[in-house]
Amino acid sequence: MELYQLKSFIAVAEEQHLTRAAERLNISQPSVSNHIKALEEELGLNLFTRTPKGMILTNEGKLIKLKAELALEAVTALRQKADHLKRNITGVARIGLNIDAQYLKALDLLEALQHEFPEIELHYSQRHSLEAHDQVRNGQLDAAFVFESPKNSGLEVKWLATFGIVIVGPYAWKSRLQNPDLEKIAQFPWIWTDDRCPFNRISKQLFKPLGRLPEKSVVVDHDTTIRKMVASNAGLGLMIETEAYEAARQKQVVILSDRIFNLNLYLIFLRNRELEPLLNAVIALICSLWAQPSDNKMIAAETKELLQLRFKEAGLDDIESTRRFQSDAQKTARR
Repeated sequence: MELYQLKSFIAVAEEQHLTRAAERLNISQPSVSNHIKALEEELGLNLFTRTPKGMILTNEGKLIKLKAELALEAVTALRQKADHLKRNITGVARIGLNIDAQYLKALDLLEALQHEFPEIELHYSQRHSLEAHDQVRNGQLDAAFVFESPKNSGLEVKWLATFGIVIVGPYAWKSRLQNPDLEKIAQFPWIWTDDRCPFNRISKQLFKPLGRLPEKSVVVDHDTTIRKMVASNAGLGLMIETEAYEAARQKQVVILSDRIFNLNLYLIFLRNRELEPLLNAVIALICSLWAQPSDNKMIAAETKELLQLRFKEAGLDDIESTRRFQSDAQKTARR
């Protein structure tokens, strides 16, 4: 007994006509007739009475129809369960974050996982890019967002986006930061980062033309602390463009430069784990999220208009008047 025979039997029973049943099943009328004949022979029962008006179920046929329906429902439930099990990936996904979670679409990923794979438990950990390389290799992290592209051939690398880096100062110092050039900003204290953070390298390149570094007011171990330090008047610092716009919108910082450097954002994971169901699901969702059009440009344009107004309130002609050292700084950063 085959499933297609049961499907044909139920279709004929409901349509009471071979031709209409064949049309419903999208098969030929002779095929439906053969299915019914084979089923009757196997069961040893006459399931239909043939009349001028069509195919009418016999009493035996009515009882068999109930069992056939239950059998097909059980098969459908079995297939649905199998599909669910294929999608029902369980486990813990450990993801390293190299900057503030909101700029890595971390909440979007959480919501997508809860919708698509609710059995996956997401663990986020703040990690420097170089630190993340090592922890992905040794299995402490399943994947990580990084700025530094790894040289290890065992790691798979997927480019996600490019972040611009700008110079910021405390909003409370806006009057002292008018018309800044490289020499002037070097006279202010700076929030520095340790050697593991790419901001450390960028800062050194920025001040290379001066042959000296500015005074370090504090050294932090992660760039996520810089915004709080600058907003608290601890000194100047570097910040990713998107975060700087948001901080300026909240009157926490003053943006002192256009983009002086670009950092590429990558997702890394072990190449030999790419086909693991859990990791494959997480990577696919991350890549789909970052493939969607970003609204950063719109936010940037909107924020720039707000900044223009605030610079005027501070007695500055426009944003560009605070960026006169930009050209030399950019040329240095590109070297």
